[in-house]
Amino acid sequence: MTWKNEIIVKVPFIVYSVLNYLASKFPALEFTVFVKIKTISDFLIELSEEIFLPQQEVTSSSIEIKEFPDGNWCNIHRHPNGISVFSSIDDEHASAFDMMLLFENGKIRDEIYIKLNTPLGKLPFKGKCEIVYVDVPEIDLNKIQQKTFFRDKLREEKEKEKEKEKETLRRKFNNLYYGSYIERLLQEEDNYEK
Repeated sequence: MTWKNEIIVKVPFIVYSVLNYLASKFPALEFTVFVKIKTISDFLIELSEEIFLPQQEVTSSSIEIKEFPDGNWCNIHRHPNGISVFSSIDDEHASAFDMMLLFENGKIRDEIYIKLNTPLGKLPFKGKCEIVYVDVPEIDLNKIQQKTFFRDKLREEKEKEKEKEKETLRRKFNNLYYGSYIERLLQEEDNYEK
């Protein structure tokens, strides 16, 4: 089942760092981690910094999890082969987890499986989410500036000149059009007063 509302998932930066570290150690293999769910409210889920790395046997296209944590956990697993959506195998196993996210190509994807209470019990729903990293170390991004090359500067200067020419033409047109219109109004007013 799917739903249309987008859920915001807050992920501590340390979780993101651990996922990237594991991906660097196992570049061609799938893997999975569990992250403790801190809070769930209307369309907002916060994950904690508590990470459980289970015993698992992995290949480039499968994971066999040997142990599971108790409690409410989010399963985050990796697709190393560029598949950025849940696979049919993921779809089949979604009901085994409280929540499931996908890590691919260095980031957590915007697709989510989450179990929700329904009249039929807890069922997995698939949908979109917005990943928001929290506790990111403060970094002054202004210290990184893109270098511009001479031809880029020339192109920018030409674009600025074209904009100035357009603005000048607009002003001339407005002066001609509105100027003569204002003159006519003033003449009509003078004629009316006489």
